[in-house]
Amino acid sequence: MTRSFSPLERQIIDKIISIDDHLGSNTLSNLLEKRFSDFSYFIDIGPDECTINIEAVHFDEIGKSIAGLDRIKYIVQQTGMDVLRVIKLLEFLEQERLIYIISGTPTNSIGGKVNGYTYVQYRSIPADIQAAIRKYVGIVVISTEALRNLRDRDYLSEEEVRYRESASFNRKTIWGL
Repeated sequence: MTRSFSPLERQIIDKIISIDDHLGSNTLSNLLEKRFSDFSYFIDIGPDECTINIEAVHFDEIGKSIAGLDRIKYIVQQTGMDVLRVIKLLEFLEQERLIYIISGTPTNSIGGKVNGYTYVQYRSIPADIQAAIRKYVGIVVISTEALRNLRDRDYLSEEEVRYRESASFNRKTIWGL
């Protein structure tokens, strides 16, 4: 495997391993990092479409300034990208046999839906992302020892570690460094 991992992907991998270590449930919802802690929303997974639903109180901000609408648009866009990043990483890790994916409990939402709050359906998620959400929403992720080793090697392949060790040995031998 020759692939570098972004800082965000490393965080997701660390989270997969951490949840496994604490006997938690590695579900898509648990893996998605909620970056906007003061913003209440969830993804509703319906039979025909997936939508982002936002707590109604956030729409009051729109009336106060255009910045409120811009913030909602930004958070919705980032949330969609976060979902896609997590799913694409899971696909890669599964293909490389670094994780196992098993069936879990089906669910019809992702995110922090709070009972008693009023939500407004804001926007439908693009069809290609909806398909990926449906595929991964009811799964449980199990980390392999190979994934743990990759993390412990600071996300370097075994070949790259051997190369670096060899280069370091050669520098010490030739240059006395």
